[in-house]
Amino acid sequence: MDDIEQIFFKEIIKEAGTGYIDCGFFVPICFSTKELVNGQICEIINAKSFDNTMIPTVLIKDRQQLTNDIVSYLAVAKDFYQLDPRVNDSNNKSKYIITSLLANTLVSDFEDLSQLFKRHTNFILDDSLIDFVGGKNIGYSDTLKSNVIVSLDKQSIVEETPYGINIRLEDELGNTLYQFPTIRYGISDNKAYIYAIQGKSNATNNKKIERILRKVGEGFDEKGSEKDPISNPENLYSINPWSLVALSIAIPLIKNYSNVDEFVVPYFLVNRWNAVEISYQILKEKYKNQMSSPKVKKIIDRKKEQVESHDTIQRNITDKFIRNFRRLDHHFSNINIESFQLDLDSSLHFKVDNECKCNNVLLSELYNLSNNYIEKSKPFGSKVN
Repeated sequence: MDDIEQIFFKEIIKEAGTGYIDCGFFVPICFSTKELVNGQICEIINAKSFDNTMIPTVLIKDRQQLTNDIVSYLAVAKDFYQLDPRVNDSNNKSKYIITSLLANTLVSDFEDLSQLFKRHTNFILDDSLIDFVGGKNIGYSDTLKSNVIVSLDKQSIVEETPYGINIRLEDELGNTLYQFPTIRYGISDNKAYIYAIQGKSNATNNKKIERILRKVGEGFDEKGSEKDPISNPENLYSINPWSLVALSIAIPLIKNYSNVDEFVVPYFLVNRWNAVEISYQILKEKYKNQMSSPKVKKIIDRKKEQVESHDTIQRNITDKFIRNFRRLDHHFSNINIESFQLDLDSSLHFKVDNECKCNNVLLSELYNLSNNYIEKSKPFGSKVN
Protein backbone atom coordinates (compact mmCIF):
# COMPACT_ATOMS: atom_id res chain seq x y z
CA MET A 1 0.00 0.00 0.00
CA ASP A 2 1.19 3.50 -0.82
CA ASP A 3 2.59 5.61 1.99
CA ILE A 4 0.39 8.66 1.41
CA GLU A 5 1.77 10.38 4.47
CA GLN A 6 5.22 10.31 2.86
CA ILE A 7 4.25 10.81 -0.79
CA PHE A 8 1.63 13.53 -0.44
CA PHE A 9 2.01 15.22 2.94
CA LYS A 10 5.81 15.20 3.12
CA GLU A 11 6.92 15.28 -0.52
CA ILE A 12 4.25 16.73 -2.83
CA ILE A 13 3.11 19.48 -0.49
CA LYS A 14 6.67 20.52 0.32
CA GLU A 15 7.82 20.48 -3.31
CA ALA A 16 4.71 22.30 -4.53
CA GLY A 17 5.85 25.18 -2.34
CA THR A 18 8.96 25.51 -4.52
CA GLY A 19 7.05 25.43 -7.82
CA TYR A 20 8.31 22.04 -9.03
CA ILE A 21 7.23 18.55 -7.97
CA ASP A 22 9.82 15.83 -8.58
CA CYS A 23 8.22 12.72 -10.08
CA GLY A 24 11.45 11.40 -11.58
CA PHE A 25 11.16 14.52 -13.75
CA PHE A 26 9.89 17.93 -12.70
CA VAL A 27 6.26 19.04 -12.97
CA PRO A 28 5.61 22.81 -12.58
CA ILE A 29 2.90 23.14 -9.94
CA CYS A 30 2.91 25.65 -7.11
CA PHE A 31 0.61 26.12 -4.12
CA SER A 32 0.76 26.98 -0.45
CA THR A 33 -0.76 24.64 2.15
CA LYS A 34 -2.70 25.21 5.33
CA GLU A 35 -4.34 22.66 7.60
CA LEU A 36 -7.27 22.81 9.98
CA VAL A 37 -6.00 21.41 13.31
CA ASN A 38 -8.17 21.44 16.44
CA GLY A 39 -10.31 24.23 15.03
CA GLN A 40 -7.31 26.37 14.11
CA ILE A 41 -5.95 26.99 10.60
CA CYS A 42 -2.20 26.35 10.64
CA GLU A 43 0.24 27.28 7.89
CA ILE A 44 2.15 24.22 6.66
CA ILE A 45 3.94 25.56 3.58
CA ASN A 46 4.15 29.15 2.36
CA ALA A 47 4.86 28.82 -1.35
CA LYS A 48 7.47 30.68 -3.32
CA SER A 49 6.10 33.62 -5.30
CA PHE A 50 6.35 33.87 -9.08
CA ASP A 51 5.74 36.90 -11.28
CA ASN A 52 2.46 37.01 -13.26
CA THR A 53 0.91 34.10 -11.39
CA MET A 54 -1.88 33.57 -8.87
CA ILE A 55 -0.50 31.10 -6.34
CA PRO A 56 -3.40 29.24 -4.68
CA THR A 57 -3.58 27.86 -1.14
CA VAL A 58 -4.75 24.33 -0.35
CA LEU A 59 -6.69 23.96 2.88
CA ILE A 60 -6.59 20.47 4.39
CA LYS A 61 -9.71 20.11 6.52
CA ASP A 62 -9.53 16.41 7.35
CA ARG A 63 -6.18 14.69 6.83
CA GLN A 64 -7.52 11.15 7.27
CA GLN A 65 -10.43 11.70 4.88
CA LEU A 66 -8.10 13.20 2.28
CA THR A 67 -5.74 10.24 2.68
CA ASN A 68 -8.62 7.81 2.11
CA ASP A 69 -9.76 9.69 -0.99
CA ILE A 70 -6.23 9.75 -2.44
CA VAL A 71 -5.90 5.99 -1.85
CA SER A 72 -9.25 5.37 -3.57
CA TYR A 73 -8.22 7.47 -6.56
CA LEU A 74 -4.84 5.75 -6.91
CA ALA A 75 -6.54 2.34 -6.86
CA VAL A 76 -8.56 3.10 -10.00
CA ALA A 77 -6.09 5.44 -11.73
CA LYS A 78 -3.22 2.93 -11.67
CA ASP A 79 -5.40 0.42 -13.47
CA PHE A 80 -6.73 2.98 -15.95
CA TYR A 81 -3.78 5.08 -17.12
CA GLN A 82 -0.66 4.21 -19.05
CA LEU A 83 2.09 6.27 -17.46
CA ASP A 84 5.06 8.13 -18.84
CA PRO A 85 7.96 5.62 -19.17
CA ARG A 86 10.19 8.01 -17.23
CA VAL A 87 8.15 7.14 -14.13
CA ASN A 88 10.07 4.03 -13.19
CA ASP A 89 9.37 3.10 -9.56
CA SER A 90 6.30 2.53 -7.41
CA ASN A 91 6.54 5.70 -5.31
CA ASN A 92 7.16 7.88 -8.36
CA LYS A 93 4.18 6.29 -10.14
CA SER A 94 1.84 7.19 -7.30
CA LYS A 95 3.42 10.62 -6.96
CA TYR A 96 3.07 11.28 -10.69
CA ILE A 97 -0.58 10.18 -10.75
CA ILE A 98 -1.42 12.49 -7.85
CA THR A 99 0.57 15.39 -9.30
CA SER A 100 -1.05 15.01 -12.73
CA LEU A 101 -4.46 15.28 -11.11
CA LEU A 102 -3.46 18.38 -9.15
CA ALA A 103 -3.07 20.16 -12.50
CA ASN A 104 -6.88 19.87 -12.83
CA THR A 105 -7.75 21.41 -9.47
CA LEU A 106 -10.74 23.74 -9.66
CA VAL A 107 -10.65 26.97 -7.66
CA SER A 108 -13.28 25.55 -5.27
CA ASP A 109 -11.21 22.37 -4.76
CA PHE A 110 -8.45 24.25 -2.96
CA GLU A 111 -10.83 24.69 -0.03
CA ASP A 112 -11.45 20.94 0.14
CA LEU A 113 -9.02 18.83 -1.87
CA SER A 114 -10.97 15.65 -1.12
CA GLN A 115 -13.63 16.64 -3.64
CA LEU A 116 -11.00 16.70 -6.43
CA PHE A 117 -10.00 13.08 -5.79
CA LYS A 118 -13.59 11.91 -5.28
CA ARG A 119 -14.77 13.58 -8.47
CA HIS A 120 -12.04 12.13 -10.66
CA THR A 121 -12.45 8.68 -9.11
CA ASN A 122 -16.07 8.89 -10.23
CA PHE A 123 -14.97 10.09 -13.66
CA ILE A 124 -12.91 6.92 -14.17
CA LEU A 125 -15.58 4.56 -12.77
CA ASP A 126 -18.42 6.04 -14.82
CA ASP A 127 -19.47 3.62 -17.58
CA SER A 128 -22.61 5.37 -18.80
CA LEU A 129 -21.28 5.84 -22.34
CA ILE A 130 -19.32 2.59 -22.46
CA ASP A 131 -21.42 1.41 -25.43
CA PHE A 132 -19.70 3.98 -27.59
CA VAL A 133 -16.22 2.45 -27.24
CA GLY A 134 -15.14 1.66 -30.78
CA GLY A 135 -17.78 3.99 -32.23
CA LYS A 136 -21.52 3.91 -32.87
CA ASN A 137 -23.39 5.17 -35.91
CA ILE A 138 -26.14 7.28 -34.35
CA GLY A 139 -27.80 8.09 -37.68
CA TYR A 140 -27.66 9.89 -41.00
CA SER A 141 -27.59 13.67 -41.27
CA ASP A 142 -29.53 14.92 -44.29
CA THR A 143 -27.95 18.34 -43.93
CA LEU A 144 -24.36 17.05 -43.80
CA LYS A 145 -25.05 14.11 -46.14
CA SER A 146 -23.06 11.85 -43.81
CA ASN A 147 -23.38 9.22 -41.10
CA VAL A 148 -22.62 10.57 -37.63
CA ILE A 149 -20.25 8.33 -35.66
CA VAL A 150 -19.74 8.86 -31.92
CA SER A 151 -16.96 7.12 -30.00
CA LEU A 152 -15.76 7.10 -26.40
CA ASP A 153 -11.98 7.13 -26.05
CA LYS A 154 -9.53 6.99 -23.17
CA GLN A 155 -7.47 10.10 -22.67
CA SER A 156 -3.90 10.50 -21.50
CA ILE A 157 -3.24 11.20 -17.83
CA VAL A 158 -1.99 14.67 -18.80
CA GLU A 159 -5.45 15.63 -20.09
CA GLU A 160 -8.23 17.09 -17.98
CA THR A 161 -10.48 14.01 -17.93
CA PRO A 162 -10.09 10.23 -18.34
CA TYR A 163 -12.60 10.04 -21.20
CA GLY A 164 -13.25 12.01 -24.35
CA ILE A 165 -16.12 11.96 -26.84
CA ASN A 166 -14.99 11.94 -30.46
CA ILE A 167 -17.41 12.59 -33.29
CA ARG A 168 -16.74 12.08 -36.98
CA LEU A 169 -18.68 12.06 -40.23
CA GLU A 170 -18.46 9.05 -42.56
CA ASP A 171 -19.69 8.27 -46.05
CA GLU A 172 -21.60 5.09 -46.92
CA LEU A 173 -18.30 3.17 -47.34
CA GLY A 174 -17.08 4.10 -43.86
CA ASN A 175 -14.53 6.66 -45.04
CA THR A 176 -13.97 9.55 -42.64
CA LEU A 177 -15.15 12.81 -44.15
CA TYR A 178 -14.74 15.07 -41.15
CA GLN A 179 -13.38 14.89 -37.62
CA PHE A 180 -14.81 17.10 -34.88
CA PRO A 181 -12.82 18.21 -31.83
CA THR A 182 -12.62 15.95 -28.77
CA ILE A 183 -14.98 16.80 -25.93
CA ARG A 184 -13.29 15.98 -22.62
CA TYR A 185 -15.89 15.30 -19.96
CA GLY A 186 -16.59 13.41 -16.74
CA ILE A 187 -19.62 12.33 -14.69
CA SER A 188 -19.79 12.65 -10.91
CA ASP A 189 -22.71 12.98 -8.46
CA ASN A 190 -25.31 13.39 -11.23
CA LYS A 191 -23.34 16.21 -12.81
CA ALA A 192 -21.59 16.25 -16.18
CA TYR A 193 -18.35 18.26 -16.25
CA ILE A 194 -17.14 19.48 -19.64
CA TYR A 195 -13.54 20.62 -19.39
CA ALA A 196 -12.41 21.12 -22.98
CA ILE A 197 -13.25 21.00 -26.69
CA GLN A 198 -9.94 20.51 -28.45
CA GLY A 199 -8.07 18.94 -31.30
CA LYS A 200 -9.99 19.23 -34.60
CA SER A 201 -7.91 17.25 -37.07
CA ASN A 202 -6.68 19.14 -40.13
CA ALA A 203 -6.04 15.79 -41.81
CA THR A 204 -9.76 15.29 -42.45
CA ASN A 205 -10.79 18.84 -43.31
CA ASN A 206 -13.56 18.90 -45.86
CA LYS A 207 -14.29 22.34 -47.28
CA LYS A 208 -17.75 21.34 -48.46
CA ILE A 209 -18.74 20.18 -44.98
CA GLU A 210 -17.13 23.21 -43.36
CA ARG A 211 -19.29 25.47 -45.55
CA ILE A 212 -22.38 23.59 -44.35
CA LEU A 213 -21.22 23.85 -40.74
CA ARG A 214 -21.28 27.62 -41.05
CA LYS A 215 -25.06 27.32 -41.15
CA VAL A 216 -24.82 27.56 -37.36
CA GLY A 217 -25.02 31.31 -38.00
CA GLU A 218 -28.68 30.97 -38.95
CA GLY A 219 -30.97 32.06 -36.15
CA PHE A 220 -28.20 34.22 -34.78
CA ASP A 221 -26.62 36.43 -37.43
CA GLU A 222 -30.02 37.75 -38.48
CA LYS A 223 -29.58 39.98 -35.45
CA GLY A 224 -27.30 42.44 -37.18
CA SER A 225 -26.06 43.99 -33.96
CA GLU A 226 -24.69 40.62 -32.81
CA LYS A 227 -21.81 41.08 -35.26
CA ASP A 228 -20.96 44.41 -33.72
CA PRO A 229 -18.33 44.02 -30.97
CA ILE A 230 -19.43 47.33 -29.46
CA SER A 231 -23.06 46.28 -28.89
CA ASN A 232 -22.00 42.64 -28.42
CA PRO A 233 -18.82 42.78 -26.31
CA GLU A 234 -18.82 39.03 -25.62
CA ASN A 235 -18.70 38.44 -29.37
CA LEU A 236 -20.97 35.40 -29.39
CA TYR A 237 -20.98 35.61 -33.15
CA SER A 238 -17.29 34.59 -33.35
CA ILE A 239 -17.60 30.89 -32.51
CA ASN A 240 -16.06 27.83 -34.15
CA PRO A 241 -19.04 26.10 -35.80
CA TRP A 242 -17.52 22.63 -35.39
CA SER A 243 -17.48 23.12 -31.61
CA LEU A 244 -21.16 24.08 -31.52
CA VAL A 245 -22.10 21.11 -33.69
CA ALA A 246 -20.03 18.67 -31.59
CA LEU A 247 -21.65 19.93 -28.38
CA SER A 248 -25.13 19.72 -29.93
CA ILE A 249 -24.49 16.02 -30.53
CA ALA A 250 -22.70 15.21 -27.27
CA ILE A 251 -24.94 17.01 -24.76
CA PRO A 252 -28.13 14.97 -25.36
CA LEU A 253 -26.14 11.71 -25.37
CA ILE A 254 -24.54 12.57 -22.04
CA LYS A 255 -27.89 13.65 -20.59
CA ASN A 256 -29.80 10.56 -21.74
CA TYR A 257 -27.17 7.95 -20.94
CA SER A 258 -25.87 9.43 -17.69
CA ASN A 259 -29.12 10.85 -16.28
CA VAL A 260 -27.35 13.99 -15.13
CA ASP A 261 -29.21 16.85 -13.48
CA GLU A 262 -26.71 19.55 -14.35
CA PHE A 263 -23.78 20.40 -16.61
CA VAL A 264 -20.72 22.14 -15.19
CA VAL A 265 -18.16 23.92 -17.36
CA PRO A 266 -14.95 24.75 -15.44
CA TYR A 267 -13.58 28.10 -16.54
CA PHE A 268 -10.18 28.27 -14.94
CA LEU A 269 -7.61 25.63 -13.94
CA VAL A 270 -5.12 27.78 -12.09
CA ASN A 271 -2.31 25.21 -11.85
CA ARG A 272 -2.34 24.69 -15.63
CA TRP A 273 -2.46 28.44 -16.21
CA ASN A 274 0.57 29.04 -13.96
CA ALA A 275 2.70 26.21 -15.35
CA VAL A 276 4.26 28.02 -18.33
CA GLU A 277 5.23 31.08 -16.31
CA ILE A 278 6.68 28.98 -13.48
CA SER A 279 8.71 26.87 -15.91
CA TYR A 280 10.18 30.00 -17.51
CA GLN A 281 11.17 31.62 -14.22
CA ILE A 282 12.74 28.45 -12.84
CA LEU A 283 14.61 27.94 -16.12
CA LYS A 284 16.00 31.48 -15.92
CA GLU A 285 17.12 30.89 -12.35
CA LYS A 286 18.78 27.61 -13.29
CA TYR A 287 20.82 29.13 -16.12
CA LYS A 288 21.37 32.63 -14.72
CA ASN A 289 25.17 32.15 -14.71
CA GLN A 290 25.28 30.72 -18.24
CA MET A 291 23.43 33.43 -20.17
CA SER A 292 26.53 34.21 -22.22
CA SER A 293 26.19 30.81 -23.91
CA PRO A 294 24.37 31.13 -27.30
CA LYS A 295 22.76 27.73 -26.76
CA VAL A 296 21.38 28.66 -23.33
CA LYS A 297 20.25 32.08 -24.56
CA LYS A 298 18.34 30.41 -27.40
CA ILE A 299 16.55 28.11 -24.95
CA ILE A 300 15.64 31.02 -22.65
CA ASP A 301 14.49 33.25 -25.51
CA ARG A 302 12.26 30.49 -26.90
CA LYS A 303 10.68 29.97 -23.50
CA LYS A 304 10.23 33.72 -23.10
CA GLU A 305 8.31 33.87 -26.38
CA GLN A 306 6.00 31.14 -25.12
CA VAL A 307 5.36 33.03 -21.89
CA GLU A 308 4.71 36.36 -23.60
CA SER A 309 2.06 34.87 -25.85
CA HIS A 310 0.69 32.36 -23.33
CA ASP A 311 -1.55 34.64 -21.30
CA THR A 312 -3.28 36.15 -24.33
CA ILE A 313 -3.64 32.83 -26.13
CA GLN A 314 -4.89 31.00 -23.04
CA ARG A 315 -7.37 33.74 -22.17
CA ASN A 316 -8.73 33.73 -25.73
CA ILE A 317 -9.06 29.93 -25.71
CA THR A 318 -10.80 29.95 -22.32
CA ASP A 319 -13.18 32.77 -23.21
CA LYS A 320 -14.07 31.18 -26.54
CA PHE A 321 -14.68 27.86 -24.77
CA ILE A 322 -17.22 29.48 -22.44
CA ARG A 323 -18.84 31.41 -25.30
CA ASN A 324 -19.77 28.09 -26.94
CA PHE A 325 -22.23 27.40 -24.13
CA ARG A 326 -23.61 30.93 -24.07
CA ARG A 327 -24.21 30.59 -27.79
CA LEU A 328 -26.02 27.25 -27.32
CA ASP A 329 -28.20 28.95 -24.74
CA HIS A 330 -29.19 31.40 -27.48
CA HIS A 331 -30.14 28.68 -29.99
CA PHE A 332 -31.82 26.09 -27.74
CA SER A 333 -34.83 26.86 -25.56
CA ASN A 334 -34.12 23.78 -23.41
CA ILE A 335 -30.51 24.70 -22.61
CA ASN A 336 -30.68 27.10 -19.69
CA ILE A 337 -27.67 28.69 -18.04
CA GLU A 338 -28.21 28.69 -14.28
CA SER A 339 -25.10 30.66 -13.32
CA PHE A 340 -22.08 32.09 -15.06
CA GLN A 341 -18.46 31.61 -14.06
CA LEU A 342 -17.58 33.57 -10.91
CA ASP A 343 -21.27 33.94 -9.97
CA LEU A 344 -21.22 30.96 -7.60
CA ASP A 345 -17.81 29.46 -8.30
CA SER A 346 -15.27 29.30 -11.12
CA SER A 347 -17.58 27.32 -13.42
CA LEU A 348 -20.53 27.95 -15.70
CA HIS A 349 -23.58 25.84 -14.80
CA PHE A 350 -26.44 24.92 -17.10
CA LYS A 351 -29.37 22.52 -17.23
CA VAL A 352 -31.03 20.77 -20.17
CA ASP A 353 -34.79 20.29 -20.28
CA ASN A 354 -36.41 17.44 -22.20
CA GLU A 355 -38.39 19.39 -24.79
CA CYS A 356 -36.05 20.78 -27.44
CA LYS A 357 -36.84 23.87 -29.49
CA CYS A 358 -34.06 25.29 -31.62
CA ASN A 359 -33.89 28.25 -33.98
CA ASN A 360 -31.17 26.66 -36.14
CA VAL A 361 -31.92 23.89 -38.65
CA LEU A 362 -28.47 22.24 -38.55
CA LEU A 363 -28.11 22.26 -34.78
CA SER A 364 -31.70 21.12 -34.33
CA GLU A 365 -31.27 18.18 -36.72
CA LEU A 366 -28.08 16.94 -35.04
CA TYR A 367 -29.38 17.46 -31.50
CA ASN A 368 -32.52 15.46 -32.30
CA LEU A 369 -30.53 12.78 -34.12
CA SER A 370 -28.48 12.30 -30.96
CA ASN A 371 -31.41 12.75 -28.58
CA ASN A 372 -33.47 10.08 -30.36
CA TYR A 373 -30.65 7.52 -30.49
CA ILE A 374 -31.26 4.67 -28.06
CA GLU A 375 -28.90 1.72 -27.79
CA LYS A 376 -30.82 -1.52 -27.25
CA SER A 377 -28.38 -3.07 -24.81
CA LYS A 378 -26.02 -1.48 -22.30
CA PRO A 379 -23.40 -3.81 -20.79
CA PHE A 380 -22.76 -2.98 -17.17
CA GLY A 381 -19.31 -2.73 -15.65
CA SER A 382 -17.33 -2.75 -18.90
CA LYS A 383 -14.08 -0.87 -19.18
CA VAL A 384 -12.32 0.99 -21.95
CA ASN A 385 -9.20 -0.92 -22.94
